[in-house]
Amino acid sequence: PVDDDTRFCIGSCSKMFAGAVLVSLASEGTVDLDAPVNRWLTGFSAPKLTAGTPASNAPAKRAPTLRELLCHRGGIYTQRNRMTDKQTRWIRDFKLTLTDSVNGIAAEPLVAQPGEQFAYSGAGYCVLGRVAEIAADKPFDELLAIHVTRPLHLSRTTYFPPAGDDNVATGHALIDGKLALVDQTPHRLGKQHKLALIGGSLYAPAREAAEFARMLLHNGKAGNHIVLSPHEWKQMTTPHSPRPDGGYGFGLSLALDRKTNRLQSASHGGALFGSYSFIAVDFRTRRFAVVNYVGRRNAEIGSELQKWVHSAK
Repeated sequence: PVDDDTRFCIGSCSKMFAGAVLVSLASEGTVDLDAPVNRWLTGFSAPKLTAGTPASNAPAKRAPTLRELLCHRGGIYTQRNRMTDKQTRWIRDFKLTLTDSVNGIAAEPLVAQPGEQFAYSGAGYCVLGRVAEIAADKPFDELLAIHVTRPLHLSRTTYFPPAGDDNVATGHALIDGKLALVDQTPHRLGKQHKLALIGGSLYAPAREAAEFARMLLHNGKAGNHIVLSPHEWKQMTTPHSPRPDGGYGFGLSLALDRKTNRLQSASHGGALFGSYSFIAVDFRTRRFAVVNYVGRRNAEIGSELQKWVHSAK
């Protein structure tokens, strides 16, 4: 049975947690968000463009920066387009280490010149995570603990649920017309589970994800404790990949008032191997909500959650 402590894989909702780690590392001087990733990863020293892009087969003008990767403008391939078997493996083979994953991603051609096009990329967040590990000389799960989970007192949020914890939800999918366990759910690999999919495989109970959402609602504060400084919070909630109605910040989809340009809401959805999550924060109604579930994707769940969050009643 599910309770307040049940860990769910929250899929791409992981990106907002990763974004918080990166802005914290930038504030302390461990990384520079405007530096190209080849400062830390030599595999990106001479990136190429994929066939079919303008000036394809020519070198890219440079490697993507951390800022561009955080807002999906780094030119790294996107899972929203058809991926090759290798591209899929780099972000879905959880027996790989993050180093293995990023070495593979670095060998893939870019789909666009860095900074010029929005391309939603889980692979790009893996690159961010590896840069953070190299710069800080710590595993990313430890960096998450230092900068996010310990300050927020989130004891069960991690990329690697420990062996013996039986309060972890497993993804389900329709197989031959019936719901069945999805064995690819990362924690089911046990000791073979090595990959922290930085933007896609964090495990968190809804209760703990809600504490992160509460912190965002309160401009980076958790009670009297500052988790994100005003500058860090602003970095995350600014649309670095803008749209007329908002855009994408650092791990957050943002909505702005078209007249005043003020921030209205921040949200993200997540899905991985039959596990689903949605986190939404509304800065006008002062409401936030989180849902975690397994089974078939149900668009109405996210839609109803958004309606409630955006309602002033």
